[in-house]
Amino acid sequence: MKGLIGKGVAEGTYKRYVVTYGKIQRFLKAKYKVTDLALCELKYKFITDFEYFLKTTDNLDHNTCISYIKKLKKIAALSVKNEWLVRNPFLGFKCVTHDVEREVLTDDEIQLLRNKTFPSLRLGQVRDIFLFSCYTGYAYAEVRALTPDHIGTGLDGEKVDFHQTSKDR
Repeated sequence: MKGLIGKGVAEGTYKRYVVTYGKIQRFLKAKYKVTDLALCELKYKFITDFEYFLKTTDNLDHNTCISYIKKLKKIAALSVKNEWLVRNPFLGFKCVTHDVEREVLTDDEIQLLRNKTFPSLRLGQVRDIFLFSCYTGYAYAEVRALTPDHIGTGLDGEKVDFHQTSKDR
C-alpha cells in the first residue's frame, strides 16, 4: 500500500491502514495476549470480537468501527484471492453504517467564529482553514494539498494573498 501512494492510493488511505493495523495489534494483545496471529485463525468471531473491542475499549461510534473493519475485510478478500485463506471469514458479516444527522452551522455561528480572536496564531490558522473549508466545501486533506500554484483570480478580479494576517482580512 505504501508503495502505491500517488499511484492510485492517497497518503491518507495508507495512514488509515496503519492506524487500523495498530488497533488490531492492541486488540491481539488485549484479547489473545499475543502480538501476531496466523492468517488462518482469522474467523468470524475474531471480527465480532474486534468490533466489540473498538466500541468498548476505544469507545468508538458504530460507523467508525465499521470503517476499521472494512479495511480488515479488504485484506481478508485479498487473502482469499491469493489463496492464503480458504474461506472468507467475513461471509455473513454485514458492514452496514448508520445514517448520521449532521448539524449545520448557521450564518450567525460562522460569523461568530470568523470574528473570534484566539490567543495563539496556530488556533487562528485552524479557524481560517475551517472557515475556508466551510466556504469552499473542501475537505481538510484537500485544503492541506493546496499550494500557491492552485490559487487564481477570484470572482471579484482580485488575487488571494495568503500572506495577509487574519486581522487584515
